[in-house]
Amino acid sequence: MARVRQKVASTALAAVVALALSLTGMASTAFAEEIPKNGDGSGSETVQGTLAGAWISKHLDVPAGADTTKLLGEEYQFVATLTDVADHSGAVSTDTYNDVRTLSTTAQFSSLTAGEVNKVLSGNITGGVTNSYPHAGEYIYEVVEVKPSDQASPGTDTEGMAYSEQKYQMRVWVKNVNASGNPAGTVVYAVTVFELTDAISNPNADNDDAKVSADNVLEDAAPKVANGFTFKNEYTVPVTLKTANVITGDWADFTLKFPFDVSFTLPKAAEGAFDVEYIVAPNNYVFDEDGTLWSDGSGGTEVTSGWSKIPFAAGATEGSIPSTPIGHNETIYFRNLPLGTTYKVSETDSLTQYTKASDISGVTGNPGAASVSVYEVSTGSDVTYKDEFVAADSDNMVTITNERTNISITGVVLDNMPLILIGLAACIGIGFYFVSRARRQAEED
Repeated sequence: MARVRQKVASTALAAVVALALSLTGMASTAFAEEIPKNGDGSGSETVQGTLAGAWISKHLDVPAGADTTKLLGEEYQFVATLTDVADHSGAVSTDTYNDVRTLSTTAQFSSLTAGEVNKVLSGNITGGVTNSYPHAGEYIYEVVEVKPSDQASPGTDTEGMAYSEQKYQMRVWVKNVNASGNPAGTVVYAVTVFELTDAISNPNADNDDAKVSADNVLEDAAPKVANGFTFKNEYTVPVTLKTANVITGDWADFTLKFPFDVSFTLPKAAEGAFDVEYIVAPNNYVFDEDGTLWSDGSGGTEVTSGWSKIPFAAGATEGSIPSTPIGHNETIYFRNLPLGTTYKVSETDSLTQYTKASDISGVTGNPGAASVSVYEVSTGSDVTYKDEFVAADSDNMVTITNERTNISITGVVLDNMPLILIGLAACIGIGFYFVSRARRQAEED
């Protein structure tokens, strides 16, 4: 009997806690496994969702090399639009639901790290309408992220930002504060979320595969990830690269061309086919960040012909150029490289008389070029960067200098050759005379 009383007391305590949460509008950012629809624990039908609200996890994939200062300050907006109310078919468009027809919340990053997926939590999307629902029941919403240009007060979309096109169905379970009537209003009791896909456009409680549940509450402990209710944006912009050759030295041959090999590894497999373009041109051309090349200063004559292509098929991750000879003060200009692409530059030749040194610029904050130790200086047949570098959202440039400061003078001066030959003959004759004389003396003795 004591055990029965204890069980009854536990059940009653659980019901009281659940009711207290709903009355005060307190929120839990973790999914409850089973939330009874009737709220008193006596029913067998349950829902799986958050108590009193829903929080969206905003993800932003920022590749290595990105200038994160360009991304801070943007406010990401999420809008839930009422599409149906259970047992009130066709009534959604009536004025009865004006106060709960559209729900919204925002998320904003206070800091961002390049080279990883950044995460931040939004506000409670149902927090502003907790007591505004006209009656108890199940309210069905479709939730999307709205990019700045599509918002009620249109803004400007961030260049290079691929905004999430994910869609969710959110079901808000609303109950009466006073079970015997409705003078005290209503309260959000539970929220369930379903992922909308091509296969599932109108899920219900039986669509466990589509339900955002406790099975994927956290991808990691920190930063916060809310319940798998996630919108992920990806940021990327095309960047440029210059690889230059400089020949110097008192004995350097300025007509020589040195072969350059350049290879690329994309930050991720290409989603669709695209081309990286390159051209060899004088190194005093002006190369804008957008990949426009000018032969006589920015805004002058644009170089539109002569570009070669490195094709990347869908799914590709690597590409390179054929070994390309570059002369003194010439540069290979590359454009349309995805931000975060790693690149490797090599120069190979058989001219061991040249000392080769490499330098790189435009790598502030670039994890691929942390210190001067990544440069290689050698006297030999080739020069290769010790590390691969990340194409940053800045002026990426590699310069290899080929220097020849001395020459080995071999042989003799031809103008003196006759005198040398006469002297050599005299030495031989004198030597022969002394050897012959010594031999005759030895025979006479």
